[in-house]
Amino acid sequence: MLQRNIVLPTHTTANQNQSQSQFQFQINKPRHGRRAKIKRDYIVFGVFFVSIFFLVLGVFISFPFISSSSSSTSLSDGEPKSVIQQIYDGDLNLVEIIFSKSSSSGNHGTGRFCKLNFASQLKSPDTIPMFRDLVRVSGCDPKSNGKRNAIHSVDIDEVIAFASSQLSQQHPDPHDRALHVQNSIKPFGVAFHQSRVGSTLISNLMTVTTTESLQNRVYSESSPPSTAVRQYCGLDGCDTDGLATVFFVMGLGSGRTYGRNFFKFQSILCINMGDIVDSIDAVTSVIGIPSGAAPSSHLPFVFVYRDPVEVMMSHFKDGANQPNCARGKSHPNEVEKNLLRDKSANEVPAGSLSTSEFCAAHLASLGGG
Repeated sequence: MLQRNIVLPTHTTANQNQSQSQFQFQINKPRHGRRAKIKRDYIVFGVFFVSIFFLVLGVFISFPFISSSSSSTSLSDGEPKSVIQQIYDGDLNLVEIIFSKSSSSGNHGTGRFCKLNFASQLKSPDTIPMFRDLVRVSGCDPKSNGKRNAIHSVDIDEVIAFASSQLSQQHPDPHDRALHVQNSIKPFGVAFHQSRVGSTLISNLMTVTTTESLQNRVYSESSPPSTAVRQYCGLDGCDTDGLATVFFVMGLGSGRTYGRNFFKFQSILCINMGDIVDSIDAVTSVIGIPSGAAPSSHLPFVFVYRDPVEVMMSHFKDGANQPNCARGKSHPNEVEKNLLRDKSANEVPAGSLSTSEFCAAHLASLGGG
């Protein structure tokens, strides 16, 4: 049966005939010989497999820090870095911040940290334009079905205390320490926008620039600042010291692992533009250094806007049923409520307005009126 499945060449040499005869001889061996060979092969394979198993087991026993949740980074002496050291060095990045309802006023929440793949964003900023896209391709989205990186939950106050200690050792003089925070950790520039104005192009331009051969980090509509605004801002303004903690933590690692930090915010954060800028300017206060301890360095920022009619048309391009500008119609914010007043200064219920009328108020609240 096996011989009928063998196709021999038409022209053969003497050596080929000899090898073919040897091959046929092997096939025509008695059946008990083949069984012995198969048994011997299984024994050899079994010994090989067991050897490999114990070799791999020995490696994991010898190096217990190797796991799916650990990073490949290590200290200069070969010891693995702690999670908080990786955060300080910028190897792990803040992807989410959580505030519990029972948190005291001095609690700055719990951060979730994961290694973001900023290199992929630099390589293809047009396909990874937003922070949520960067989180997804980095394997840092717990809802993703793809490959996942380890996500570490660490108290923000613990990160700040560790960073303050490290900076005090590296820069004993408060003036030098304040300069380091201003020149490295503090964002280098931020962008606010009215929505549908081409702000993604601005963030992509930030992405493709480098600082002293180090890749810049661009947080394009990232979730931690918007979460912090909801926590620290109210009718009477914002707790700028609380906001500053988020920008301080997100800036760790700059000047060493990365170049500079840039932020592009969600359009709704234009309402809190002044407080956000003030909080970033006061970022040195996070580690107990007054902003006046070093030469003043005001944050460069841009506000990107466009003809409001063109913006409105962009929002309605997919139909007038539920454009993005009308998402807050059932729960308008305080700025929108102040705009929704008649000539007698009486508040007009948002529900009584058409979709286009509410969108006009919404865009005006973002600075487009």
